[in-house]
Amino acid sequence: MKRMFKNSIFFLILLYLLLFCPKVYAANDGWVYENNQFYYYRDGNKLKGFQEIEGKNYFFSYVTSA
Repeated sequence: MKRMFKNSIFFLILLYLLLFCPKVYAANDGWVYENNQFYYYRDGNKLKGFQEIEGKNYFFSYVTSA
């Protein structure tokens, strides 16, 4: 009974993390739409300044990265 309770708590915590904390288990890569802006992530980091993406040139603000 005690083991079943511990397993239940573990799975509830895991479910919470998966549903409400997506950045805990996955890094964003590629185009992402956040706060009414498009951002581009590479290796989990927002790009800033002049960037070449798939053969096209883009400029991302140094302040907002948008």
